Amino acid sequence: MSATRLRVRIRAPGPALLVILALALAVAMAPARAARGAPDTVVTDHVRATLVTEASAVAPGAVFALGLRLEMKPGWHTYWRNPGDSGEATRITWTFPPEITLAGTGSRSGPAGSEDNGAGAILWPAPQRLPLGPLVNYGYEGSVLLAVPVRVAPTAPASGTLVIRARASWLVCADICIPEEGVFEISLPLGPRLEPSAAAPAFLAAQRRVPAPLPGTARFAPAGDDIVLDIAWSDAAMKSPGKRPWFFPFAYGEIAFAGAQTTRHRDGGMTLFLPRARAAGAGSPAGLPSDAAPLTGVLVLGDPARSGAAFELAAALDPALAFDPALASGRGAPSFPIGIGVWQALLFALLGGVLLNLMPCVFPVLFMKAGALMRDAHAGLAPRRAGALAYASGIVLGFLALAAALLLLRAGGEALGWGFQLQSPTVIVALALLFFALGLSLSGVFDLGERIMGYGDGLARRDGHVGSFFTGVLAVVVASPCTAPFMGAALGFAITQSAVLALAVFAALGVGLALPFLAISFSPVLLSRLPKPGPWMGTAKQALAFPLYATAAWLLWVLARQAGNDALALALAAAIAVAALCWLAGRAARGRWVYGALAFAVAGAAAAATGRLDGPAAAPEASLSSAAWSAEKVRSLTDDGKTVFVNFTADWCITCKVNERVALDRPGPRAAFASGKSVYLVADWTRRDPDITRALADFGRNGVPLYVVYRRGAPPRILPALLTERLVTDALAGVE
Repeated sequence: MSATRLRVRIRAPGPALLVILALALAVAMAPARAARGAPDTVVTDHVRATLVTEASAVAPGAVFALGLRLEMKPGWHTYWRNPGDSGEATRITWTFPPEITLAGTGSRSGPAGSEDNGAGAILWPAPQRLPLGPLVNYGYEGSVLLAVPVRVAPTAPASGTLVIRARASWLVCADICIPEEGVFEISLPLGPRLEPSAAAPAFLAAQRRVPAPLPGTARFAPAGDDIVLDIAWSDAAMKSPGKRPWFFPFAYGEIAFAGAQTTRHRDGGMTLFLPRARAAGAGSPAGLPSDAAPLTGVLVLGDPARSGAAFELAAALDPALAFDPALASGRGAPSFPIGIGVWQALLFALLGGVLLNLMPCVFPVLFMKAGALMRDAHAGLAPRRAGALAYASGIVLGFLALAAALLLLRAGGEALGWGFQLQSPTVIVALALLFFALGLSLSGVFDLGERIMGYGDGLARRDGHVGSFFTGVLAVVVASPCTAPFMGAALGFAITQSAVLALAVFAALGVGLALPFLAISFSPVLLSRLPKPGPWMGTAKQALAFPLYATAAWLLWVLARQAGNDALALALAAAIAVAALCWLAGRAARGRWVYGALAFAVAGAAAAATGRLDGPAAAPEASLSSAAWSAEKVRSLTDDGKTVFVNFTADWCITCKVNERVALDRPGPRAAFASGKSVYLVADWTRRDPDITRALADFGRNGVPLYVVYRRGAPPRILPALLTERLVTDALAGVE
């Protein structure tokens, strides 16, 4: 290939033009200087800088703070001691009188009375991440007070005036960066005691944002593309910090500032996986400054400007940490701790239980209880309340049993979460056949009896209460596929706590599910508004069978998705066998053998179907173009600048399917994914998947649905459990 050389002739400028260009260049390169008001204040186009003092008068031996307060215009920011991918830290050069030294340094002023602390003596408040395109900087928006503690010499006179001067330089940036500087002066009278100034409250507020010493120990080790940073809390109050962590290093070139930091939590500590910085001009990780040097920086939990906390740490090198098998599985999985406490978790569980009554999976049992409630609405007060309490007891004990099974299996190493029993095709078949049999009973094919359904007039109260109890247990079984609002955070909290606290959260969930029925049963006013019993109840009883048939059909659809069409065919054959048995039971003399035979048939049919339940799952629906989720795929796509939407879902999750129909598989999201700027990944939890279970736990969740949006240079964003099309399109466009 031949090359074409382009020649450009440039006319030499004349002397006048050279002078103009030189002046323009000098103006452009010079730092922005201030419009000065008082000697302690400098005002530029973007920043108001003020030299402030904690004291209005000082005394010999007193320790107080000076500070530079920077107030930035909206959209502009200055930088922390480590500015991140770009920027420059603020610097202050002090000129002290002989009576003043930096507190804690033990150094006196030189002969010229100057002491340049650079950035070292400043008490830096915890920074915030400032994403800008592919870069992430560390700094401050709004306003910040950079305090410097100083000491008055004990030999200073008891009267007079101390004149303190400072020269400061800072870099203020938005889309462009402008270096600025100012010269300041402040006078302080010497007296018998230290007097606070009007700025003293601002210093107290700034002190709260300065990182405290870490209440625990820290160690680190390089491990491939990561630096593993392990924290062990020594303060009992920090066992569950409840805020999302982020580590800000003091040194440049140790970690990738724009990389995603991930976290795994455990009792008494946490482990952070920090992406290592890349060597300049190479694809391999950069080396650490020294094999023996500690990893220093600030660990920020939440937003220190609000209710968060920040701790300064120096982590010692521990090479064995990189080979800890308990930590290896955590790399690459974004994590958030559970940002709630015990009482908030209990409240969320109670509210989630109440809202669970509105979830489609609970409708069959609610229809069943509706019939019993209308029948007993005008009966005696005592038996009605006893039946309601029996129903509530069945729900609470059912949740406790389910929670105990979940905790025991997790303790045994199983990666399980909420709704885990519906990840078993055998359980799916058994439930489908059970609901089918219950529907046949309501349709009049046979009489299953009030022991289960709550209908009939000839049974004693005890039998009716037993039926109500097991109806409550059944409500728990059918409610497990659903996750109502507030439930996700509460259950995520539960699995990170002790067994006692976890069981308390599940019990609160059960109380919430039973609460509406209890309220109606114990309220004469509400009961008086229910229709009176009559012949219409027989028709209503038969009508209530159809939600049960619908539930059985949905479970069989889930089975087909889990185990394929062969398993579905076997389950349908088992359903025909159950229908035949129910028909025979309706024609035979009534006796206990009927119930035993029916139970045997259901269990036998489910067991027969398990022979083909390991078949291939059905392929995902193609209405919305998607790809299978993996943590590595998320990282690769975000590194390429893509916005990634991850749908943690399962075929047995009704809420998930509703969201997919009404919010995801809609014109707005489809267009966003088709544009190539956004990618749709599906984490299918229909069958057991330990990687997805760990990913859910890293986000403080123990069930689906969960929707997460990833974008380079920003922390993952969790969307609500109930989606709308507008919410999804805004999230993909980066609109908060």
